[in-house]
Amino acid sequence: MTLGRSPHIIATFLTLVTLAALARQPGTRFLRLAILPFAVILTLRLTYGFVWWDLPLNGISLIAGCYSVLTIMKALQLGLSPNGILKLGEKVPGEITVPAADLVAQDPPKRVARAPGSLTLVEHFLSGLEVLASARGIGWEFGSGTKIQIPPETRDVSDTSKFLRQTYQSAVIHFLYADLLGVFISLVPGIGTPDGGSTFVFGQNTVERYSISALLHFITSIFLINNLHFVYNLMTLIGVGCIGQHPTSWPPVISTTVTTSTSMHSFWARDWHQILRQTFLTLGGYPFQAIFGSSGLIWGAFLASGVLHIWALYVIGAAPTGTR
Repeated sequence: MTLGRSPHIIATFLTLVTLAALARQPGTRFLRLAILPFAVILTLRLTYGFVWWDLPLNGISLIAGCYSVLTIMKALQLGLSPNGILKLGEKVPGEITVPAADLVAQDPPKRVARAPGSLTLVEHFLSGLEVLASARGIGWEFGSGTKIQIPPETRDVSDTSKFLRQTYQSAVIHFLYADLLGVFISLVPGIGTPDGGSTFVFGQNTVERYSISALLHFITSIFLINNLHFVYNLMTLIGVGCIGQHPTSWPPVISTTVTTSTSMHSFWARDWHQILRQTFLTLGGYPFQAIFGSSGLIWGAFLASGVLHIWALYVIGAAPTGTR
């Protein structure tokens, strides 16, 4: 991956934004179906055709592999939805122009209803970005009835400047934590490559080996969570600081951490998987539910989770079958 590949990045991004913007317009079903194959092919080409092979940078390729699965599932949702993507209370996509997250805020701004065709090109672009960023479905019809857990806000949403400062401080703190933990993990021999290995090779006896392995897994989890917080804070700064969205449009992403969660259900189902829920349901849950019923919804979602991780590893050179 080099700067010379930037046209591929721009083409993929614009195709996805166009597909998302059309999903917010009525009567665009067949046009979205026509664009959908191009969005999928461009995403696959960008992800699996241009990668970082250097060991210090292959983590970026791993993240790109995860992102490609998420993007493709989002593209399928956008392209295959018969009536487009609706916000809560809409009958026709594009009627409500306030951010979807504001529709479920405690003190939401006044709804603004406009004819979808009256939007400017910039407004269409921003509308597409909003759809692409709607991972949890907060304020959207596809997220209704799923008991989305919105963590309590700890920042001052009444003062945009103070909100941005608090978000920036959080981004810096999480970045430093992630960087420190990433350096520590990279010092462990054999960690960070797709060639295979084991975390149980360290230690003189069974107790030491399992203790060290558990510690490595715990540190890796903290590393991933801090990266998630950093990226979300960065997106919040762009959305609120650059685009001018209201702070309530960016509620906290996770309310607990590994050290503060009271149960696996609280951390895994109510926080962590809120972000990936729609992806797992689209990829495996809904198709398996159509065949096997309610039990298929559960097994299909877990299968989709496995596909996400396996294909992300495939990007950095691991065989998708797990063989070497």
